[in-house]
Amino acid sequence: MIVRDKYGIIVQHPSMDGGDSSARMGISSLENDEQLHRFLDDKFHLVSHPYQTEWNNSSKTSRD
Repeated sequence: MIVRDKYGIIVQHPSMDGGDSSARMGISSLENDEQLHRFLDDKFHLVSHPYQTEWNNSSKTSRD
């Protein structure tokens, strides 16, 4: 089951944790890439979730 938050971004169910959102959205973007720009900060660094404070810092994003 794909769960999305109020912004339409894929999150983990049931906690609504956005820590893996960039990876999940990347996979889903094979069909639709309209939301990928949200995962880049002002320096074009990848963030895990653009709106969840815990995950919108590029230094907390895994590069693996």
